[in-house]
Amino acid sequence: MRQLRRFLAATTELQVMFIVERLHNSTGELFAQLDPSRRAALQASFYDIANAETPYGLYALIDYVHFKGTGLAASERYQGEGWGLFQVLVELQSVEANLDNFVIAATRVLERRVANAPVERREQRWIAGWKNRLQTYLPD
Repeated sequence: MRQLRRFLAATTELQVMFIVERLHNSTGELFAQLDPSRRAALQASFYDIANAETPYGLYALIDYVHFKGTGLAASERYQGEGWGLFQVLVELQSVEANLDNFVIAATRVLERRVANAPVERREQRWIAGWKNRLQTYLPD
């Protein structure tokens, strides 16, 4: 356990670079599957969040992709509905793209995940922690 802690502490910068790179690499995938008219709106929301209340907006995007994924993989879906960043951005389309609304949209997406999850997974036990994590996206 001590070796693992030392390793993690010694590679923090590399871990952060990996997480940031994951977001960077996923942006093309997030937007590629959409028709051009819908793509522009989703990209605008993405960049509005990325530039919101520096550094909170970028942190929210980076952490959400690391925490819940892009929402594009079949493994990130229950009953055909995903819970990743893509679904949060879609949820944002009817409101202003700011951090408060991002957290509200992400909360709805994660609540939908819990509702769609197989009962035996008992995902309700995690929702409070997930909601607490989403609150870290907001400035104090």
